[in-house]
Amino acid sequence: MFSFIFSIATNHPVIGFLALLFYYLGGVGVRERSIFAAREGRLTFYHYDPYMQALAKIERAHNRDLVDVGAMLERGLVDRATALRLFEEIEPELYR
Repeated sequence: MFSFIFSIATNHPVIGFLALLFYYLGGVGVRERSIFAAREGRLTFYHYDPYMQALAKIERAHNRDLVDVGAMLERGLVDRATALRLFEEIEPELYR
């Protein structure tokens, strides 16, 4: 919810809405795979599901994105087999 409010405040309402949608409707495991970041009072912050981040970065394929995915693999935030399995689960829903 915070990402939605922040994105509206920074004049990026579409991005905020998509982040909110992906978090709440992103399918089985998205919330469970999100990594706890911090708690400030009643607010709790999470890093969005690293597997969905990695798949989005691979699809976009900018040099920086591919470096980021390599770092995610090296740090153990994602593993290849799980990323491939998750991609295969969503592949039939992709529009090309």
